Amino acid sequence: MLHRATNIDKNTVGFALHTWNFVTWHYQTGIFLKR
Repeated sequence: MLHRATNIDKNTVGFALHTWNFVTWHYQTGIFLKR
């Protein structure tokens, strides 16, 4: 059970980091294109 929960946490963190990088990249690109 603990191992399973740990895997879910890792997947959630990985997904969150991937989403954050994706949003940050789009945000920075948008600012760059607006200049």
